[in-house]
Amino acid sequence: MRELPDGCRDIPAFLASWYGPPDRPSTPVGTQQDVRLPDALRSWYRAVSGYSRQVLFNHQVHPVGELHEHEGLIAFCVDDFAWQEFGVAPGPGDPLVHRRLLDEESGWEPSEEGLRLSQFLPAILLHETVHGARFTATADGLTTELCERLLGPLRRLDGPELFTAQYAAGHDLLAVAWPDEDSWDVRLAARTEALLRHAEAVPQVRFGPGEWYPVSGPL
Repeated sequence: MRELPDGCRDIPAFLASWYGPPDRPSTPVGTQQDVRLPDALRSWYRAVSGYSRQVLFNHQVHPVGELHEHEGLIAFCVDDFAWQEFGVAPGPGDPLVHRRLLDEESGWEPSEEGLRLSQFLPAILLHETVHGARFTATADGLTTELCERLLGPLRRLDGPELFTAQYAAGHDLLAVAWPDEDSWDVRLAARTEALLRHAEAVPQVRFGPGEWYPVSGPL
């Protein structure tokens, strides 16, 4: 859990380390759909199909049968607010991720982070795993010193910064942090509640399920 998944080939290992082994057989993507799906997207479907539980909580990758093309790109992902959609060029390879705002008439534009699909999918999985975790420590407006204390058991991950966030990981710990001028907003997630005990000594920290933790999840 110490390295940001490097491409979709590491997503199965990430899921297994956080959620445990798959609880059902994975489902391969059909041959006809294989032709137009980029490699990373095909690998994503194969990996997540082995889990009956939810692994994304805000953004949703469309089921294979609901994929559609719009202005030459496969629209494969949308956020829960139906505010923006993400698309990639069809066919093999590792295409650049584009986005479009659904409430405007503007077309596709490259994503602000300039991510390839093999970078975008692991990054969004990590981002949403933190926000959808059962056990989290949350703090806004932390000084750099307090931020470092909260993230002390973790190390900074090298990899793409999605939504201007920075990522860190430790033993069964994940974190997302955003710089805001001279302060930091932090979301720290743990597989067990006991792993967050060090955060009790940091002022301003709130504890509880992540903001995207499913209402139907175990409490």
